[in-house]
Amino acid sequence: MPLFRKRRFGSRRSHGATPRLMPMRRHSRFDDWLNRCVDIAVVLALLVGVIALVVHLLL
Repeated sequence: MPLFRKRRFGSRRSHGATPRLMPMRRHSRFDDWLNRCVDIAVVLALLVGVIALVVHLLL
């Protein structure tokens, strides 16, 4: 039993109608700053949740 299935007609390319390239994303300082703020907020929310869970389980 082969590990990989053979592709029909020996095709390795995708079968989309038109090949598309990924658009170039411009990094702005505001986007980077906002991403950093969201990361910090998520980490703080996780810390508060873990602390609340520990306090709840211990008391």
